[in-house]
Amino acid sequence: RLIEIAAVSFLHLWHMPLFFMLAGMAAWIALERRSARQFLSERVRRLLVPFLAGCLILIPPQVYLDGLSRGWFSGSYLEFLRLYFTIGLISGIFSWHHLWFILYLFVLSLILLPVLIGLRSESGRRLIGWLAKLSQWRGGLIVLIAPAVISEIAMRARWPGFLYNLYADWANVALFGIFLLLGAVVMADERFIKAIDRDWPILLAAALPLTVVLLWPIAATGQRPAFDYSDPLYPPYVSAFALNAWCWALVWIGMGRRLWPEMTPRLRWLSERSYAFYILHQTALVIIAY
Repeated sequence: RLIEIAAVSFLHLWHMPLFFMLAGMAAWIALERRSARQFLSERVRRLLVPFLAGCLILIPPQVYLDGLSRGWFSGSYLEFLRLYFTIGLISGIFSWHHLWFILYLFVLSLILLPVLIGLRSESGRRLIGWLAKLSQWRGGLIVLIAPAVISEIAMRARWPGFLYNLYADWANVALFGIFLLLGAVVMADERFIKAIDRDWPILLAAALPLTVVLLWPIAATGQRPAFDYSDPLYPPYVSAFALNAWCWALVWIGMGRRLWPEMTPRLRWLSERSYAFYILHQTALVIIAY
């Protein structure tokens, strides 16, 4: 039980917002070297094509082993594939499992591309400059998470789960989109990076009690609290969730820069293979676990 809370629930508080923030940082760098059309072409090649290929090749074994272990399927893998790609498309067993992240990233990249381009305009640069100036104050980085706090309060009670099905998961779509944009903003001005380097210990001090507050009801009940809009605890809880995710994202970036201030050959080697590892890892883990 302790391992579940420490290794699963804790990571769940911040790891996907961090991933989308890193994706936003990468998108900003990519747009410095590519036109919008080239960026879209690259997104199709690097996101949509691996997503479709993974859904065809990597996800069916996971669903098949799930069927065997839970007893709702007992035939051969070939028999399962015939079912999966016919009846499975309308019966609910078809899934994209962990590849949801790639699909969300692709869709959000398309939707937010005009915003990313707008941030590179003169007015966008002025906005970024104003925010960067604000971040020079101790704790000024906290202000950047305000849109996510507003989004969580407005949407989380209506879409409380983590379905990752895209069409009924709007609170997460909004949250991850905001973190993607925040990643781009942070990369747009060096003052943000300097502020992270300076403030990450303060942010860590804020994140630790927030984490305890968020994990306490999960430890007590075994699940995340289900609030409705009328609950007086709802606004502070979901606000703490957004703020905690932001603090941890900045903490890991700050700690990473402290531990590895330069890109070493080993880090570059790992960086180039991390995406392939993400695509492949869950299928391998499921097979080993089965």
